Amino acid sequence: MEAGQADITVCLLFETEGEQMEFLSNLHTHSCFSDGRDTPEEIVREALRKGFISLGFSDHSPTPYFSDCNMPEERTEAYRREIRRLQKRYAGQIAIFLGIEQDANSAPAPRQLYDYRIGSVHDLLGPDGQVYTVDWDLPHFEDGLRELSGGDIRDFCGRYYAAYRQMLQTHRPEIAGHMDLLKKLNQEGRFFREEDTWYLEMAEQTLEAVRRTGAVLEVNTGGIARGGCREPYPSAHLLQIACQKGIPVTLSADAHRKEDLDFYFRESIAILRQVGYRQVKRWETDGWTDVSLNSISG
Repeated sequence: MEAGQADITVCLLFETEGEQMEFLSNLHTHSCFSDGRDTPEEIVREALRKGFISLGFSDHSPTPYFSDCNMPEERTEAYRREIRRLQKRYAGQIAIFLGIEQDANSAPAPRQLYDYRIGSVHDLLGPDGQVYTVDWDLPHFEDGLRELSGGDIRDFCGRYYAAYRQMLQTHRPEIAGHMDLLKKLNQEGRFFREEDTWYLEMAEQTLEAVRRTGAVLEVNTGGIARGGCREPYPSAHLLQIACQKGIPVTLSADAHRKEDLDFYFRESIAILRQVGYRQVKRWETDGWTDVSLNSISG
């Protein structure tokens, strides 16, 4: 693939008998096995209603501490069994993949158990083992900022991006998930400006780690769907840097409700085109395939 090109899990169009046909796909999907609202089968049926050609499930991996959002270890086998059942039941109608969102603080998920893994950082750990979330709400974010970093936002961001780079090395995920999650609770520049040189240096260093480890960078619309963000993760200016580095991308909804499986996809495709991407990645049974943005609606 040429530098500055990428790939997506999204609205694929092709010409059939003179008509343009649209197919959809999404790899970042949460069900009731973790913090999603709907059952896996309800989500599959909605994907079929929307005309999807493929769908991947990625419920949250177990963590060594209690979390309402993550699967407990004892549910992971049932989760895998249910997704594999749906693969067989809906074979020929839609391609279904079994993934997991691999948290940085989780034990590495065995690659042989899953079709793919999304690597992400939701929480930071303090020296005493205390858990500080960057992804829940403003009071929890401020607790971590104060207790971990003494109120120093530069230090706090540095800890996040260091944890993200370590996750890439330790877990080696196929997909680098919502890389700049820090911005979710930084609306209106409450804590920092994304254009600040020190922040851009941290983010670019992390993008370089994505490139070196070979992960596909996720363009994630979930923050917009849940009202926390105005643009996808990563922000457009970071996507432009990623494009210049030749880092491939995939589009996902990070859907926690079946209605959001293709949320903000058209707008995200437009952003990708604007920053210079010409290709996106789509996951298939034998791995990634490149899809030209010229063949995608948006």
